[in-house]
Amino acid sequence: MSLFLRCCFSLVSLPRFQEKKMTAVESQLDSMSLRVLELTQDLVQAKVHMETLTKEGYFLLAKARYSMGGAAVSRLQLPNENTLDFDANFKVHLQEDASNDIDVKYPLFHHYAATDQSHTKFDEGVKNRKEPPLTTTKVDDLAPERLNHNPLRWFGLLTPPVLKQSQQCFQKALELSLECANLQCELTAVMTQKNQLMKSRI
Repeated sequence: MSLFLRCCFSLVSLPRFQEKKMTAVESQLDSMSLRVLELTQDLVQAKVHMETLTKEGYFLLAKARYSMGGAAVSRLQLPNENTLDFDANFKVHLQEDASNDIDVKYPLFHHYAATDQSHTKFDEGVKNRKEPPLTTTKVDDLAPERLNHNPLRWFGLLTPPVLKQSQQCFQKALELSLECANLQCELTAVMTQKNQLMKSRI
């Protein structure tokens, strides 16, 4: 009789344990589904905003060309293979996100000013430490001549304010493009873990 009761208790407890386990998985799936909707909405809004800024940038660029003349604002002022080298104002840094709440890791993109020394590569720092210091010649004197760091100077010294506004629109659109990339990476990671949880239920 004791063995019979023990077996009955085991049969009753097993479904309850499975129900609790299934409830935890379903709760996690619900939260992930909600996160997918939030990320999708944020991604759509960011893309729409980026498209608006890009259109505004081109419109302001057309106004600047109208006020300065077609020859003053054209691709003839842009660098080519025959002009001096130039450095980008901003660069992109890629790293893995370690602060998320999901198990799947995904990359994150960050932009920073090209003059920011905190992103200098470690191997370059080691190389610089091994080289002897220059005492008689400045480093700037050894560097090759480059174009002005500000692209607005390619179109003259006295550029209209509308050209500066156009540049700001494109810079904000660039920041939004990185935000869209980060949202897309996170969305892909959440969907991957969600699919893994759904397979574990089978």
